Amino acid sequence: PKEISRHPYLRYGVRIGFVVALFWMLDRLISILLRRSGIAGAGGGRDLVQTLARTLILSVGVLVACDTLGVSITPILASLGVGSVAVALALQ
Repeated sequence: PKEISRHPYLRYGVRIGFVVALFWMLDRLISILLRRSGIAGAGGGRDLVQTLARTLILSVGVLVACDTLGVSITPILASLGVGSVAVALALQ
């Protein structure tokens, strides 16, 4: 632990590695559960749900990784909120 605290890049690398491993396992778990559940048959419905789930997991994983590195994620979340409102209004 003293050697890790001396090297800040190693500390960040270990944290990011842990975050990546955690979200990769979560992605695999959700993929297996979707495959076994048979959501919307064997057609495109399951593929759509799996793609949406993977996109959500990837997005949250990137935000957690940025937060781990010390990047402020509040402006990113605010811009995503404003962007989603703009898309919703455009689709009406």
